[in-house]
Amino acid sequence: MNLSMADVGRAYIVDSIRGRDKVQRQLANMGLVPGANVQLLSSLHQNYIILLNQTRLGVSRELLDKVQVHLQESAGAETEIQGGIFRENFT
Repeated sequence: MNLSMADVGRAYIVDSIRGRDKVQRQLANMGLVPGANVQLLSSLHQNYIILLNQTRLGVSRELLDKVQVHLQESAGAETEIQGGIFRENFT
């Protein structure tokens, strides 16, 4: 799924980056690379705030549509990022 479609507050892992070389370089320079942990913090109109490597970034929907992610899951645990800290709730 695209990162722009992600649920607010859930932890995701970047699968791939689509788009032209320029877009891929721009996102890589921000740290959005395959394997990175990312969380969608909020969305307002076409602008989003994401948490990436304990840094909050403002990103347009156009760029987030290029980022493919999947839900981060640990074996036997639910992982969530809150305030820049990974929290695991074991069930």
